Amino acid sequence: MVYMVAKLHIVLSGLLVASLGGCGDGSSKAASPPDAPAATGGIVSSAGAGGGPDGVGGGGGTGGQLSTATSATPPLCVPGASVACACVTGQTGAQTCSSAGVFAACVCPVSTVSPDASAPAACVPGASAACACPTGQQGAQTCTSVGVFAACVCAAPTVDAGAAGGSDGAVSPPDAAAAVGGAGATGGVSTGGSGGGSGGNTSNSSTEIGPETAPEATDAGTGLIDAALDVSPSLTQYSLTISNSATGSGTVISSPAGIHCGTTCSANFTKGTLVTLTATANNTSAFVGWSGACTGNGTCNVTLDAAQSVTATFVTRYLSVSAGSAQTCGVKIDGTIACWGDNTWGEATPPAGTFTSVSAGDAHSCGVKSDGTIVCWGNRNCPQVPVPAGTFVSVSANGGCYACGVETGGTITCWGGGGTPPTGAFASVSSSNAYTAGGGSAVGDSFTCGVRIDGTVACWGANEFGQATPPAGTFASVSVGGEHACGMGMDGTVTCWGFNPWGQATPPAGTFTSVSAGDSFTCGVKIDGTITCWGLACQSCVDLPTATPPAGTFTSVSAGIGFACGLRTDGTITCWGGNAFGQGTPI
Repeated sequence: MVYMVAKLHIVLSGLLVASLGGCGDGSSKAASPPDAPAATGGIVSSAGAGGGPDGVGGGGGTGGQLSTATSATPPLCVPGASVACACVTGQTGAQTCSSAGVFAACVCPVSTVSPDASAPAACVPGASAACACPTGQQGAQTCTSVGVFAACVCAAPTVDAGAAGGSDGAVSPPDAAAAVGGAGATGGVSTGGSGGGSGGNTSNSSTEIGPETAPEATDAGTGLIDAALDVSPSLTQYSLTISNSATGSGTVISSPAGIHCGTTCSANFTKGTLVTLTATANNTSAFVGWSGACTGNGTCNVTLDAAQSVTATFVTRYLSVSAGSAQTCGVKIDGTIACWGDNTWGEATPPAGTFTSVSAGDAHSCGVKSDGTIVCWGNRNCPQVPVPAGTFVSVSANGGCYACGVETGGTITCWGGGGTPPTGAFASVSSSNAYTAGGGSAVGDSFTCGVRIDGTVACWGANEFGQATPPAGTFASVSVGGEHACGMGMDGTVTCWGFNPWGQATPPAGTFTSVSAGDSFTCGVKIDGTITCWGLACQSCVDLPTATPPAGTFTSVSAGIGFACGLRTDGTITCWGGNAFGQGTPI
């Protein structure tokens, strides 16, 4: 029994000693020789680490490096020195520098575990079998002479030394063209794997960039990768420029980032980049569409295959619009007034301040300010009649020299002419633009109509065509044209009366939300938001078509002399018809 224990002890000791060299065939591979000397000014390539049999393959030596000096390179290590080296996860080994100035194989610690419970109960003496070890380790059991397996001996794999790296690439002299680095030699092969050496890099002294070296192979023993020199060619870029051609304002932002217009309206992008532009109007404007490299009014997608330009159109938003004789005025979202068109008498130059409504006449315009007072501008050669004091809810500028307003209490007051309005309380008032028609109406023969608070209509002034004789019934609104008038009933139907040679007083059937009478035509907004017009756009303008409104949806319309303007649902204004003075081009 004592003999058997002693023999078992000897076997286990021998097995443990053998395991220090690895779990392979007991032989070891020779370490690779050191790298070849570097070329003048270069640095020697590093040698691959050595390893035992069945170990993991070492990395190949590093290729030639950038030359910055001309002195000889010292050995990689001091003979006899020892440093830590990488083993499997959670373990650290040691390497000792050999007399040749290179590190020997990395020696990793060993560990033992109890015999594998799953091993057979009996075995053939001398037989060997694999056994379970901790993650990342290898082990074996040897059958003793008594027919049982000895303890499982586990060890971390050692790292083979790879073959020496290739020699340095030729080093360029200063200011000369870069030389291409030489390729590293392939690392030594063992059971664990192999690693390749890196290629040489180009010289720092060069004024040119040499060809890019290939990426190095991964060291299968350590899992480390040496990065190869990455030289990327410069990429072509193209510019993208944004502009705004209209009256409003807003911002355009790009994705990828680069453009934020307002402030930055041009940027360069790499060729082939898909740039998405998004337009956002400010509070007083509306975005109505793109032109240039994009169309439509959604997001804009531009692929930069050349320099591109895009125009974003922002327009001013309005609360109301009024078309006059040859000028147009509107109350903007912020309450200020803008006018455009004929300005011979100052009729298109509104004063500063905020307003609740505006009315464009013939050669003058008037507006109700936020405090309820009325101010007028223009007036041609008419006597400068002072605007009456008091507060008003609405105003209507006549085609001649007068205007009428509805006071806060409902009384109508006129100045500069216009006759004497009837007594009583009114909700609204509308004055004729007094265009001289075939019947010979003149400024002094103009007429005015108003809607009383009970919905009935009263008219006064010229009446040669029955224009001042409204029909019975109740109306929500009334609009006076050249020599005809139209009222919108409480049920949305339209009724017209007065001069009618071109059909301007013959409305179509249907339901309307607003109506406006011009000089010789009339327009109304239907219940679906579309505009329809009837009559003749201009009595003497044979080159103009019949008043034909644009497509889209609107909230109101105003008919002038030979042209009309509509307020769209987004607050923008669109005009059509005559535009000789720019009255049809909103600002």
